[in-house]
Amino acid sequence: MIKKFILSILTGACLISGDSGLKSSGNVKFLSEYIYRGENLSNSNPALQGGIQLVYLPIYIGITGSSVYHENPIYSSEYSMYSGMIFAISSVGINIGYMYVNHPDAISQDFEEVYIGVVKAYGAFSIKLMPYFYSDFSKLKDISLKFKYGFEYFDVGMQLGSYIDNVDYSSLFVIAHFKGIAFKADYKASFKQNSIHTLNNDRVIGSIEMSF
Repeated sequence: MIKKFILSILTGACLISGDSGLKSSGNVKFLSEYIYRGENLSNSNPALQGGIQLVYLPIYIGITGSSVYHENPIYSSEYSMYSGMIFAISSVGINIGYMYVNHPDAISQDFEEVYIGVVKAYGAFSIKLMPYFYSDFSKLKDISLKFKYGFEYFDVGMQLGSYIDNVDYSSLFVIAHFKGIAFKADYKASFKQNSIHTLNNDRVIGSIEMSF
């Protein structure tokens, strides 16, 4: 299976010498709440996340994990394994990849996605379009558009997204960063599609992240 293939590559790549051109990075993040695609996955509780990524241009591969608090069905963690390719056409960046999301406590909630991201930078300003598809490309699953402007020590931005046939969501954020540590304040709002009601997820989320 693809997920086993990703794991085998990730494990083997970790054994490669550092002078091979392979680059690694990682992060640890603490969030006041975990909201993803408009859904509160931590039941308004704090969440701890982390991940590692290996890059051998143009190929990348990685794994991330997060604590969650889901009641129906019950599960307390999720892991995402992903792999893809990044390249540029003229001045437009392209990111094509596959992602498998695993919930050890509730295998029935596992899912696979493929994505084709496009990003265009105009100096310090960038626009990123990120559509996600079901793994067989049968249907668009989620799409988001992100605008960001970067300063020397902080970034500001906005994201608009739609989890197709489910939730529309938005985000306004400010990120302050210095020497591998980032502080983020993120105002999130979400609306159930075909309804005037919010999902009670309109709030400011705070996070601190350390990269290495």
